[in-house]
Amino acid sequence: MFKSLFFASCLLVTSVSSHAALISYNGYERDSTSEIVTGGGLEWLKWDVTNGMSVNSALATYRAQGWMLATRRQMVDLFNVFQFGVTDWSAALGSNEGDAVPWSAGETSSHASFIKLFGKTMSEQCVSETDVWCYSLSDPYVRAQVFHGSFWKAQNSDGSYDAGSIDFAYVVDDSNQVMANYIMSPQSASAELANGMSMSGTTSFNGVGVALVRPQSSGPITVPAPNPFSLFFISLAFLAYRRR
Repeated sequence: MFKSLFFASCLLVTSVSSHAALISYNGYERDSTSEIVTGGGLEWLKWDVTNGMSVNSALATYRAQGWMLATRRQMVDLFNVFQFGVTDWSAALGSNEGDAVPWSAGETSSHASFIKLFGKTMSEQCVSETDVWCYSLSDPYVRAQVFHGSFWKAQNSDGSYDAGSIDFAYVVDDSNQVMANYIMSPQSASAELANGMSMSGTTSFNGVGVALVRPQSSGPITVPAPNPFSLFFISLAFLAYRRR
């Protein structure tokens, strides 16, 4: 009985201590159980957390926790780390920048890594690969896109915005489209920074999040350690087993 208890305790500690993993790429990282990405001295809220929110609703929900609308400069700096086929993102005022990268096997591209960190706001795949004009079950269409930047009209006293101009960013991983004759048609990965879109602070779209950032509050993310109660429990079980 004591032997069984001892090994059961080991399993308990293992399950508690291994439930999280660290996702890391190019200096940016996220605990797999967390909604916060850290890197470059900032914390970014995962883009899918605010999926379907307007700028005003996202700020109303998260401002009290220190989150702010990401600026164009912060987004440009982020894109320059991941590059996405471009080595000098600048996104000058009033201009759009973007590039496409040809399809490749595997999910190791900067686009795929970025979406794994920041979350997907839109995806499409076949119900069955006998369908037509859809995306392969093994390589679906995955997209992460957000509003960011600053409205040209000053914020209201409550921190919300009226009509103004907002920027837009997206990252799309490469995918395989199932065509009408049931063959795969590889689709390129792509990324874009678009500037100066006229809209209201209350405008929202399903599949589009709001990029929120705040200063990094602590050191690098660490994967949670074993629960102290579990360690205490296994120690007692071990002592009982030894006495037995």
